Amino acid sequence: MTRFFGKKITKRKIIVALLIILLNATSAFGEPKGYSEYKIKAGYIYNFARFIKWPGESFKDHPSSFLLCLLEDDPFGNQFKRVEGKRITGKELTVKRLSSQDNLKQCQILFIPTSKRKRMKAIIKSLGDSHVLTVGEAQDFHQLGGMVGLIKREDRIMLEINLNATKRKELKINAKLLEIATIVDDN
Repeated sequence: MTRFFGKKITKRKIIVALLIILLNATSAFGEPKGYSEYKIKAGYIYNFARFIKWPGESFKDHPSSFLLCLLEDDPFGNQFKRVEGKRITGKELTVKRLSSQDNLKQCQILFIPTSKRKRMKAIIKSLGDSHVLTVGEAQDFHQLGGMVGLIKREDRIMLEINLNATKRKELKINAKLLEIATIVDDN
């Protein structure tokens, strides 16, 4: 814990502030200089792991790992290399690149690229009752049952959260994350 102008500042508050600054920088000025679209999206996805709580049974098959899965044709390149292996809620972040035939239910976060637009609804449905946070970038991602959309509008990355879908999967989203997002539903 740190003191700033006489107030107690926790590590979590610092991370929230940085996330808000990142969102505001992209909202007000487009992408910050030197940042690619997928570097910004990777930053968001990494921070989702910090601001969302998964039920304990989500980790029963791999208790020491937090799995961030990128589905075929992932556009991130090596953007997650810097954070792979870091600890998130006491678990090591592991980035996996999977095909749609792999066991997607093992993931905590699954990024579904726009190239899978025609199969998104089926992919999301195949997750069943598992507690996988689905993240995508298709404009209608939430209408297909997706949970978090990273939507590019006017050279900015906007965050849309389908709160109904996250509640059905028993994922708890920190209020600070909800404050910077547009809440949408799957209708």
